[in-house]
Amino acid sequence: LHLEPADFLQHWEIMILSSVCSIHNTVSKLYKQPVRPLQPWHIQKVWLLMHVQLRGEMKKVKGLLVMDVDSTLIMEEGIDLLGEEAGVGEQVASITERAMRGELDFEEALRERVALLKGLPETVLDTILGRIHFTPGAEELVAELHKRDYKVAVVSGGFHQTVDILAERLNLDYVKANHLEIINGKLTGRVLDEIVTKDVKKAQLKAWALDNDLELKDTVA
Repeated sequence: LHLEPADFLQHWEIMILSSVCSIHNTVSKLYKQPVRPLQPWHIQKVWLLMHVQLRGEMKKVKGLLVMDVDSTLIMEEGIDLLGEEAGVGEQVASITERAMRGELDFEEALRERVALLKGLPETVLDTILGRIHFTPGAEELVAELHKRDYKVAVVSGGFHQTVDILAERLNLDYVKANHLEIINGKLTGRVLDEIVTKDVKKAQLKAWALDNDLELKDTVA
């Protein structure tokens, strides 16, 4: 007999509730006197306790870890590496530092740095991948969390063109990052679509938690 998870749960709910009613009737016969009849709330309480227990045991995803990429999952700042390849490393790094100190709005700082990359060949993205290193322990952490039925995601102010490849190497479950515009094989110096900000990161955390039937207390970010 093959049952889908939802059918399996319902199957066991019916079996256990039937057993409750059967035990009630057996007790009545054993003592040869009527036992207080089962009230609807009795059955409801048993069902609720059992349902919660089974749901907890059957829940495939136990939790969710969401982290940043630059200087967290990896040791480097991806956009600083791109700046170095463009010959504007010091300028890009300076803007990065100011943004991290809160002197610049993140979105403004990102657009300013990406503008300095205009004209770079898209092959530079493969070049910087060879210069990126996972933070010691990051790979082991992801593997251990997957063993414990956690999902692992990254939300990055970096770019999908490199972050997706890093995520694939670690078998991450979710990725959210920015998109560099590339036309005719060259970076245009612009970012496409919505820029990943702190608010976007919070919204993405909540969305992924909801997708996995998790409460925020089951997440780490």
